[in-house]
Amino acid sequence: ERLVGSEMCIRDRAFSVWFPGGGAWAVVPATVLEDAEALRLTVRHELQHHRQRDTVLAYARLGFDSAFFWNPFARAFSRWLAERQEFACDEALVTVKHVSAEAYARCLLQASLRVPGAFSLPAGVTGMSHPTVRRIRMVFQPRPRSSVRTLGLSLSLALVLAPLALWAQGAVRGRAVSLTEARTLADAGRKEGDLPVVVDAAVVEQLNKFVTTQKGRDFMRKALANLQAHREAMTGTLRSRSLPEGLLAVAMVESAVSNLPETSREPSMAPGQRGAGVWMFIPETARRYGLKVEAGRDERLDVARETEAAATLFQALYARYGDWRLALAAYNQGEGVVDRVIAETGVRDVSELVRTGKLNGYTATVQAGVLLLRNPHLLD
Repeated sequence: ERLVGSEMCIRDRAFSVWFPGGGAWAVVPATVLEDAEALRLTVRHELQHHRQRDTVLAYARLGFDSAFFWNPFARAFSRWLAERQEFACDEALVTVKHVSAEAYARCLLQASLRVPGAFSLPAGVTGMSHPTVRRIRMVFQPRPRSSVRTLGLSLSLALVLAPLALWAQGAVRGRAVSLTEARTLADAGRKEGDLPVVVDAAVVEQLNKFVTTQKGRDFMRKALANLQAHREAMTGTLRSRSLPEGLLAVAMVESAVSNLPETSREPSMAPGQRGAGVWMFIPETARRYGLKVEAGRDERLDVARETEAAATLFQALYARYGDWRLALAAYNQGEGVVDRVIAETGVRDVSELVRTGKLNGYTATVQAGVLLLRNPHLLD
């Protein structure tokens, strides 16, 4: 029933359409043929659509509507643009073609009376299918044609290019990793004796900060690039102490594996007090593990010596807690903090301690770094 009604509406309504390779057409209802003045004005209106290339742009509007059918703002804009095309035709006829405004308004009113329903025309078709009262008022109070069309073109470009820009930005930033995908990556990259990765919501959140933000991507790409210069020596030291290679992720998030002095302003992904070297030892910890930190001499900037000290510290922390995530938390926040939190809560599950705010997110950051160390393609 709706289809039949629409077909009757189209037969009673003037419209214009352009077919690629098939020419431009203007269609008028038979009732208009009985009135010479109405026929003349109707044909001029439909031909103006062709002159304005509205019938060609109708296909672009159809593509836009199809691509953003889910967006109510896009649909509203498409309707607004179609109305402006009709207004532009009206203005062109009464201001440029010297058509009588009274005669043209009468033609619009007659067209409205022929089709009492507010039906839309098929895709790719333009015609007298928009609010008549507003159009008649506009005929008698015309606005500058150029401003209307310029505004319409500007908004058209904005609404078409904005989604493309968002898409391009998303492509540059990379796709977010889900909890399931992160757990699959952790299971697939698991090696005997390497640093275990316990994927929870905090780890996924931090991983996506690395993957989907420009700051995170730049930092971790730099870390992976810098690691190449030191990886063999650093891995050799860790292996000689039977420590997991995944601890390289600590240097990645601490300094992007950059041998930085304590006064450097280069970014770090580690919370807390800033240190120096690739492992970012603070002076107190460096001295405790045999490194000299004094005026004119800072052994934290000797990568080999600092790596030896870091390996000794990791051994001590793991022996103390028997859990790599607790050891990592202590590396950043200190043994005193971790011991106090465990004593107060009786909880040793780092995921729970991070979720409740008892520990910071450092362990999640390092574990996200481990996933990137094993899956650098996530940054491509």
